[in-house]
Amino acid sequence: MKRQTIVSAIAGVFLLVATAVPAYAMTSGASSGMTGTHNQTATYMDYSQGSPRTSTQSDLGQHLNNLMQAARNNPQMMSNYQTIGQLMNQMGEYGIKVFANGNQVDFSTMGVQPMIREGRTLMPVRALMAALGGQVNWDPSTQTVTATNGNTTISMQIGAGNMLVNGQPVSLDAPATIVNGRTMLPLRAMAQAMGMNVNWYGQSDMVVLTSK
Repeated sequence: MKRQTIVSAIAGVFLLVATAVPAYAMTSGASSGMTGTHNQTATYMDYSQGSPRTSTQSDLGQHLNNLMQAARNNPQMMSNYQTIGQLMNQMGEYGIKVFANGNQVDFSTMGVQPMIREGRTLMPVRALMAALGGQVNWDPSTQTVTATNGNTTISMQIGAGNMLVNGQPVSLDAPATIVNGRTMLPLRAMAQAMGMNVNWYGQSDMVVLTSK
């Protein structure tokens, strides 16, 4: 009789522990979930440190701002753009991004974003020329756009297979086109005609233009 009482008591203890553990685990999980919501983390490569770091989402934004300033101060430092592209992807900033001499080209007022057609990147010419400090003229009668930057003048007719660079014809592998009322020019051909280096970072869909 006494032995049966002892066995029953032990069984009761195990039953109490079995019911208490799930309750504790559920409480702990909820607490962790709430903490994770306010302290989201991501891992990125910090080239100034030379090793991976773990940072909060707000730190990512601050680090991105610092790198953008560094790119403006030293447009030729390619490693800055690589890290900028990684951070933008982690922060959900997708789509084609263009930098010209360290400054990100602003497409927010264009009504159209850069796009890839038949393997070539097209972008609104006015956005690029605004970033470079150049001028753009449009002749609706001939559907010809003329862009001037420094000593270089480029003319392209919509749909034509070539462009004029300071009056000299240059073949195009992608013609100019109109999208949503905006003139879209082949980025690489136009930038190279203006004497700029063109770098493409496929993992972050980023084009970097730098003066030679």
